[in-house]
Amino acid sequence: MHPAHPLHILVTDKNHHVRDLLVRELDREGHVTYNVSSCTSAYSHILSGVRLDVVILDPEIFGPEHLDLLRKIVHGIPAKTIILHAFSDLIRIPKSMDNLLFIAKDAESIQAIKHTIATLQPEQGS
Repeated sequence: MHPAHPLHILVTDKNHHVRDLLVRELDREGHVTYNVSSCTSAYSHILSGVRLDVVILDPEIFGPEHLDLLRKIVHGIPAKTIILHAFSDLIRIPKSMDNLLFIAKDAESIQAIKHTIATLQPEQGS
């Protein structure tokens, strides 16, 4: 069953198979998805003004030279829900914001992301 108001979701992941699977599953759920493979593309997409309700970030796409972009994304878009999807040993960003969620990559993480997104509502007036 498709949601009455689909969410607009930016999906990033270093592994294109994981990214494509997330996009396929979320599209199947009736959401609008944007498939982005690099940190600079993710940042540009966020700044473009395209409606985004959720950003799924894999911190692994941000090499040491781009950690400033990760901070800008995490701290610069407080109105959006950000899901950090990473192996638990890579999640080192302090959870200091209500819109920042952590989902550890494992065999069940795709279902956990879908469940989390199913509980979210799009912003009013979007």
